[in-house]
Amino acid sequence: MKRLRLVAVSALAVVALVLAACQPATPTPKPPAPPAATTAAPSLPTTTPAPAQPAKPTAAPTTKPTPAPTAKPAPAEDAAQFYAGKTVTVVESTAPGGGIELLTRAMARHLGRLIPGNPSVIVTNMPGAGGRLGANYVYSAKPDGLILGRVATVVSMEYISGLEGIRYDPKHFVWLGNLSGGGWLFYVRTDSPWKTFADIKAKPEQAKIGAPEVGSTQFYRSRVVEEAMGVRFKHILGLPAPEIDLAIMRGEIEGRTNSLGVVWQRNKEWLEKGFIRVMAQSSPERHPLFPDVPSIYELVPEKDHAKLRGALTPTDWYGPYVFPPGVPEDRVKAVRDAFTRIAKDEAFLADVKRADLEYSLYPVGWEQVESYMREVLSYPPDVLAFYKNLSTMPK
Repeated sequence: MKRLRLVAVSALAVVALVLAACQPATPTPKPPAPPAATTAAPSLPTTTPAPAQPAKPTAAPTTKPTPAPTAKPAPAEDAAQFYAGKTVTVVESTAPGGGIELLTRAMARHLGRLIPGNPSVIVTNMPGAGGRLGANYVYSAKPDGLILGRVATVVSMEYISGLEGIRYDPKHFVWLGNLSGGGWLFYVRTDSPWKTFADIKAKPEQAKIGAPEVGSTQFYRSRVVEEAMGVRFKHILGLPAPEIDLAIMRGEIEGRTNSLGVVWQRNKEWLEKGFIRVMAQSSPERHPLFPDVPSIYELVPEKDHAKLRGALTPTDWYGPYVFPPGVPEDRVKAVRDAFTRIAKDEAFLADVKRADLEYSLYPVGWEQVESYMREVLSYPPDVLAFYKNLSTMPK
């Protein structure tokens, strides 16, 4: 009997253990969780908006200009923050060594300290196609404010003329200002047979006049002289602008057009020794350095002055500086302000004087340049046809 009772108790114990194992375990108490404020992810500010992001670059033009992207506004302090520690590249559309190219390099040595954030500024040369190569590159560049360029003022005439390889629309460049200009001269070797324009007119296509290529500033100026004076030159092309003077010295060509300030800087000895004869100057008034040289305006009928002025103005400005379309507005304003300030900056002006470039310095504000470009592109068809003719080889 005892044995049966023991077995029954043991059986009950086993059943109790099995039932206990099937019950959910009582959880072990845990320490209380820390307050939510110390573990939750930080929330975005609710009173101060996040800074606007720079405009994204648009696709580069291929064979035709693309519609210009719209510049995006940004906070006033963003320009300084953006430019700090960065490098701005200035694309110079002419070969090294020319007078205006030297002025660009003088500008680059001082521009950075006038831009908020004080970026470094370097110059890269991109000559070719009468300045169109550099203009195309800048127009297609990423619109972040780190690439600007000096383009020939005749980009408007090239565009009107539909010259091959144009991938920009001058209406959409962001004009920053102009630093070089002051008129230009037409001159020939003194020992050439061309004493007057009447001599050249009497022998069409005999006077050998040099230029880099069709559409270049030098070629355009020569065409202005041809149309104004009723003469025809023998155009000798393929010479980079700085090498044209060497060709004159060697007797390979007889004359050219060149910027007044550059002639004064590089060819002063020619003037002093009588090696060249200056036959005309482009400015409406005679320059004090050349009081005996007639203005082209003096040599043509007054009824043609308005049309002539439209043709000559872009050649009196040797090349404004531009941004590609779409650069954020605050960066545009910062760099435009820097160009305005540099025209009066004492260190820059001293640099210009040391290089004997003061007669090439011709500051023009961005508003005036932009206004002129829009005016030219809105001329009536007959006037546009005249300007188009100046950018092409005469027939």
